[in-house]
Amino acid sequence: MNSTVKMSDIAKALNVSTVTVSKALSDKEGVGEELRQKIKDKAQEMGYKISSVSKAMRTGRQNNIGILIAQRFLEEDSYYWSLYQNLLVELSKKGYFGILEIVDAKHEKEMITPRVILENKVDAIIVVGQLKRSYLKHIFTESGEKIMFLDFYDLEIPVSSVIADNYNGGYALTRYLIKQGHQDIVYLGDIQATTSIMDRGMGYFKAMLDYRLNLRTEWYINDRNEEGFLIEPELPKVMPTAFVCNSDLAARKLHKVLLEKGYRVPEDVSLVGFDNFPNDHYQIGITTMEVGRDKLAKSAIKVIDNILNGSNTLEKINLVVKLVEKQSVKAR
Repeated sequence: MNSTVKMSDIAKALNVSTVTVSKALSDKEGVGEELRQKIKDKAQEMGYKISSVSKAMRTGRQNNIGILIAQRFLEEDSYYWSLYQNLLVELSKKGYFGILEIVDAKHEKEMITPRVILENKVDAIIVVGQLKRSYLKHIFTESGEKIMFLDFYDLEIPVSSVIADNYNGGYALTRYLIKQGHQDIVYLGDIQATTSIMDRGMGYFKAMLDYRLNLRTEWYINDRNEEGFLIEPELPKVMPTAFVCNSDLAARKLHKVLLEKGYRVPEDVSLVGFDNFPNDHYQIGITTMEVGRDKLAKSAIKVIDNILNGSNTLEKINLVVKLVEKQSVKAR
């Protein structure tokens, strides 16, 4: 595809004037619909790119997309830092720019509108991770409803969302452990923190019920404090043979605690995680569910594009996940 194609090249190819091409591509009057479409098709065929400035002048947009992420999800080696980078790549492909604003606890508690919205810096908002429902409703109103949720959803707010298939992923991870001979299995994750963590936990719960395995109340272990930041988990008094962790980062924190307590992975205890978040320097590969950050990002940008093009259709996109076997599970 030639990025140096000019309007004059399109005009020459169709034997029309450059002015006619300009009017057709900017949707101005003075060009018949049939010719307009013919010009647009030829422009696409030749690889013509409308500059971001021209597009902004024509549409009245700034081509900026706000990305809001809670501070509690942006710890070192955070999955969401990586997902943010994927979003920037996909936004750039569509001619958009991403503007990150980190939302702290004070914003949520005091209903402080993000600056990107308050100062009219963006055309739409992507909320990544999850924020408190009351604050989400506030943002929904302040953004003019041009907003979508990534990696979570809220059934009380009419907003499009893109998520991984967390429920079936949690189920498949638990079933995998059961097929490896494990029966005493713990779920690690604060199910009140995000819909993703809850749905993964519900998948675990369903698998345990389906295979008629014992469920202890103490076998749901919290991995976050009251502010939502990750903490080192406390091991249960009755140790299981395996843990289903809500994320790879949570699994690594648990692995550290297990080693400190003298447990070997996978010889004594097996672990599975979620996300397939890479860490080449970590001492053991954790069996996990591949979510595909690039697919999440691509789907999110398609939704944003639809919103900015006037679509009122609520989209609930649920992406398939895939089991990735590594070294953290041993058959019993």
